[in-house]
Amino acid sequence: MPPKLKVPPVRESEVLNVEVGRQQFRVVIDRGTGDGLPLLLMNGIGARLELLQPLVDEFSPTRTVIRFDAPGVGSSSTASRPYRFRRLAKQLAAVLDELGYDQVDVLGISWGGGLAQQFAWSQADRCRRLVLVSTATGAIMIPAHPKVLAKMVTHRRYTDPDYLEEVAHELYGGTMRDDPAAALAALRAKGTSHNAVGYIMQLSAGMGWTSVPFLPLIKAPT
Repeated sequence: MPPKLKVPPVRESEVLNVEVGRQQFRVVIDRGTGDGLPLLLMNGIGARLELLQPLVDEFSPTRTVIRFDAPGVGSSSTASRPYRFRRLAKQLAAVLDELGYDQVDVLGISWGGGLAQQFAWSQADRCRRLVLVSTATGAIMIPAHPKVLAKMVTHRRYTDPDYLEEVAHELYGGTMRDDPAAALAALRAKGTSHNAVGYIMQLSAGMGWTSVPFLPLIKAPT
């Protein structure tokens, strides 16, 4: 008889609503089979945690992965007042307390990369390692083209499918340049935020913020 194929173990997913003060966070824990530290994912602006599923699927099934919707995104409540990255990093540390994790590895994408830098600095004892993807240092950086920035300050791409297909190649690059319809398909399949207030608060969280003064002082291997 031919040998049986070994099927990799599948993570068990748990959806939680975690309250930190008046803020409610929707959190998904994809529990791995190993005992290592979990990986905390921080998503791009306006993007629900479902958009990270293809990335989660690529990780080893032994790795526990934590995802969350930022305030005003997906099923997390909208913040009661404008917030900065530092405050959100502190709230995420409180979320980890509720989940029972003292320390995590952190991966931040785009807007989430700014938050990840702040977390690694102001919550240094909670971050073992840091991974930054398609992100920057904030206000002190080489700016994007004004035409691109103008498209980023509105959440229209999350509410208008035709507009998303039109601008995807400029905003996301990569394979989106040749196949902008792929962006539309991904967003339709995984869902996006439709909360304009939440999107504006995400923009304001990083307005004037920069990691330049503390970036060289981050101790977590990056």
